[in-house]
Amino acid sequence: MPWGLTPDGFVAKTLEEIEAGFVEQQRANIDASIDTSAFGLVGQLNGIMASEIAALWELAEGVNDAQDPDKAVGAAQDALYALTGPLRDDAQPSVVLCNVTLQPATTIAPGEAIASVVGSPGARFTNTFPMVNGGGSVAVVSVRFEALEGGPTVANANTLTVRETLPAGWDAVTNPEDATVGSGIESDAAYRHRRQDELAAQGGGTVDGIRADLLQLETVLAASVLENTDDIVVDGMPPKSIWAIVRSAPGALDEQTIAETIWAAKAGGIEAFGDIIVSVLDSEEVPHDVGFSRPAEVAVYIALRVTTNADYAGNEALKTAIVASAESPASAGYLDVGVDVYAGQFVTVAMQQRGVLNAEARVSFSSSDYATGLPALVVGQTQTGAVDTARISVVPIP
Repeated sequence: MPWGLTPDGFVAKTLEEIEAGFVEQQRANIDASIDTSAFGLVGQLNGIMASEIAALWELAEGVNDAQDPDKAVGAAQDALYALTGPLRDDAQPSVVLCNVTLQPATTIAPGEAIASVVGSPGARFTNTFPMVNGGGSVAVVSVRFEALEGGPTVANANTLTVRETLPAGWDAVTNPEDATVGSGIESDAAYRHRRQDELAAQGGGTVDGIRADLLQLETVLAASVLENTDDIVVDGMPPKSIWAIVRSAPGALDEQTIAETIWAAKAGGIEAFGDIIVSVLDSEEVPHDVGFSRPAEVAVYIALRVTTNADYAGNEALKTAIVASAESPASAGYLDVGVDVYAGQFVTVAMQQRGVLNAEARVSFSSSDYATGLPALVVGQTQTGAVDTARISVVPIP
């Protein structure tokens, strides 16, 4: 059997193969009856030397894998991928829209208002935009808050209520919806997935390339691009058109950026269709209407049954992990635009959580009751499934 660099890739010798090679050479060149058993002196020396040589083979295999985009990990992956552009993402903070109560004629600069989750003082968020009430009476204003630290900081609905700082004019804060949970430093798998998307983006004009460009936007959580190549209207789309359906993070003001991204990526003479119309200037300052749409969010209910041990972090932590997974393109639970929802996605996410020994799941559009749930839900091309901790039930497996 050939080892090393072969036409089929790198093949490393195993410890057993190395030891067998020693034995073969010793019996052929020293004594056919030499004792090479594991309890004899020669056998023990063989084992010691073979383990050291096996480590060199493993090192050689690692060096070879470091040059393969599909196998490189860690620092080797960072160096290899830098050759084609994308760098590993740093940890991203959780974000959430909050309702803040302000006294009349109050302006609070970004970063001056800090709030924490009740019962979890380490989960601290701050305002990323000015908090302004220019009126003459007390008002409730919607403001985007961001976690002070990158990573998955949890703030379930109506829990971000503790004011850590007390700037004048700020009376109260709460978050009507769950925070969009942040992420840690990009994993090797997620980095690999994103690089593939970014390389696809270089094929500008194709639906895959346009989608990849949209997914590179920081605010975009999911996107789908449809096309009509016919000379007639098909499914409401004009002839020779594309239709981008884009889901963004809550509160993101990114319509202009999305439209400009579509305009830059699409081929000439192709209409960008959609119900959101944005004017984009070309290189000669001529305006063009660019259309796209937002997906219709369909509420998905998840019924989970789990078997756990003492390491289990609890049902709320599992629910939060499910929601975070649904918004992460590299995760098993990701809910993309126009893609059906499968209960098995959430089984996979549950089994990745510490302390979960077994899991079962069902999904529904109406109830988190396991008995009435289904293995899968059909989602339309312009829809996306949406999950929330309030629509997830977790019970023990009977």
